[in-house]
Amino acid sequence: MQLLYLSALLSTFLAVNAASYGAPPTYTAPTYTGGNTGYGGNTGGNTGYGGNTGGNYGGNTGYGGNTGGNYGGNTPYKPEPIKPLEPGAECNSKGPRPCSSGYVCSSNGQTGGRARCCKEVGENQKCADNAYIFCTNGLKCSSGTCTKPKPNRGEKCTPAVGCQAPCSCSSGYCSEEVAEGQSCGGSYLGANRCKSGLTCVIPKPMPGASGVCKRPGKPGDQCNSAADCDSGLSCNAENKKCCKEVDAGKACNPAAYEFCKSGLSCERTTVGYTTQQICVAPRKSYY
Repeated sequence: MQLLYLSALLSTFLAVNAASYGAPPTYTAPTYTGGNTGYGGNTGGNTGYGGNTGGNYGGNTGYGGNTGGNYGGNTPYKPEPIKPLEPGAECNSKGPRPCSSGYVCSSNGQTGGRARCCKEVGENQKCADNAYIFCTNGLKCSSGTCTKPKPNRGEKCTPAVGCQAPCSCSSGYCSEEVAEGQSCGGSYLGANRCKSGLTCVIPKPMPGASGVCKRPGKPGDQCNSAADCDSGLSCNAENKKCCKEVDAGKACNPAAYEFCKSGLSCERTTVGYTTQQICVAPRKSYY
């Protein structure tokens, strides 16, 4: 009897509460329409909480290109292609930027000591210094073609080939002709030689000694041999002066460096009414 009473009381209580507060709300799970663009430009497509397709915050492409990663997906990094250096550009053989095709990084004498992108070609090939196409192996760019250079000072030569300026070929070797007052002679190959009309005067003749280019000595000029004196003059063995050697019976004048030849003496002689000096043979003595 009591049980029936309690059941009726509970039913009455529930009816009163329903009348006062209304029916309890019914929960309906929200539905998200897919197609959302996620962070980093990724396509979403989540369906409700707890029922997501493709992971949190949409079906994103993750960092580094991984599918399903969080917070969007970035495109993998692609470095810019390395552009080769132009001909003539300064370069580093161990650097990241190579020279253009066919060119190498070189620091030869033609690049001013700096490493530059250049092309090196061989004999008889086309060359152009302004385009950084240089000759190699000691060749020289002449009229746009790599050729062997002419021999230089002290090197063997032929008159047909000649020598590098300012030398010229003389006695089979390249040497330079120099002007009056310049150094000449010496023991080395290719020593300077005097220009035409000059002679190399060596103050103290000895093997390998050098001298100075001078005009041929006039009477009274210092000399070491007749080669130091002008044509027709000799070098007096006693005083080392250029002089004129006079034959017997000819006028002589030591003051003017006109000496008698060996074996003769210059003596004062009167001829008619004139007194003059003449080269004569020594008088024989009868005593």
